[in-house]
Amino acid sequence: MTKLDALNSYRWHSISVFDQGGGRAAGKAKNRDIGWCESKQMMMRYKEEKEAKKEAFRKYLETSGAVDALTKVLVALYEQNDKPSSAVEFIQQKLSCPSISEYEKLQAEFSDLQIKYNELLAAHQKTCKEVPLLFVLGNLIIYHAFTFYLTRQLLYNYIMPSS
Repeated sequence: MTKLDALNSYRWHSISVFDQGGGRAAGKAKNRDIGWCESKQMMMRYKEEKEAKKEAFRKYLETSGAVDALTKVLVALYEQNDKPSSAVEFIQQKLSCPSISEYEKLQAEFSDLQIKYNELLAAHQKTCKEVPLLFVLGNLIIYHAFTFYLTRQLLYNYIMPSS
């Protein structure tokens, strides 16, 4: 029998309870009768817990500003002389939510941009791998050009001096 069955029933019934005593029956299941009063008390506790959860949720909505935002939108809808054909779309527009067609369009654009981003990222990573090689080659070219220049200077200035 579930807890909900026990809460919804006002007639006499029995549920299984474990004996918590230290005797021979410790830890063994035994039946005990729950009367109409206990069942009603259990149902009252269940309702109180449910009401407490509802109240906590109401407080959450109030503190987060959701209640104020929804109230403003509904007042604006009420004050409209020409009621829109779709109240849901009106509420979405007032809450700055895109319509379903706009959302689908934005989602398609996002997927296209994601593909372009992945392509550019791959190209960037490839370029980053090539840069050290180009740097080494560039330094090698500069080194050889400088040594050629020095060799030429040595030849013209010291070996074949101009008279």
